[in-house]
Amino acid sequence: MGPRNSIADQLEKARLILDGARDGGPDMAARLTAVGYNTAALTAGRTLYENAGGARVTVFAERGDQKGATANVNALRQKVESQYNTLAQIAGTVFKDNADAYKTLGLGDGQLALPRKPPTPVPDGGPTKTPAPRLSQAQAAFFDRARVLYSNALKTPEIAAELATVGYPQTRLTEELNDLTALEDADTKQEAEKAEAKASTAAQKAALTELNAWVSRFSNIVIPALKDRPDFLAKMGLKPRGGKR
Repeated sequence: MGPRNSIADQLEKARLILDGARDGGPDMAARLTAVGYNTAALTAGRTLYENAGGARVTVFAERGDQKGATANVNALRQKVESQYNTLAQIAGTVFKDNADAYKTLGLGDGQLALPRKPPTPVPDGGPTKTPAPRLSQAQAAFFDRARVLYSNALKTPEIAAELATVGYPQTRLTEELNDLTALEDADTKQEAEKAEAKASTAAQKAALTELNAWVSRFSNIVIPALKDRPDFLAKMGLKPRGGKR
């Protein structure tokens, strides 16, 4: 099985062999049994085929889950970063002459969140390229700054009272803090989905490796053994040596 064969082609080759062997009639069954491919051996091959097909379905499902989780994170991140930046700018103005409040809120140079670059799509339509499954330093720092800002604004009465006069009552601060928590939870879920997608891809590769090894051995034994019956070979999608499928 050459590396250029798509996964669909690899599965289809195995299916043709297995279906052809199953439906080939008693004469073909006898010839196959004579070279070691009785019902039990063919059932083992069918199991490998079903495992590989099931792994393929799982990969698509996990990639879909990952894509959905990524979209949710991106939408939440845009919302939370915008909210945080607005509050940081307004609070920075309100408390510019209050060093204690300024420090309590974690304000200072570089406190604004920078927009993240979107993930890079893969040309062949595969899964989106994403960073390694861990928080980047920049993202971890943003979560920390945002939680300090909102939490201390809510629990410090003097600060809360000042912010309420510029459009930030405690209800709004609480809602935006909840959005931050939702983003942190969504980010954790996204990382889990990325890990599951990676694991499912590895499982698919392992299942295909086993299936292709079975197909290769079957072909290398059955094609020369049944070269006098090209009709049998044709039923399994095979041809005598030197021919092409």
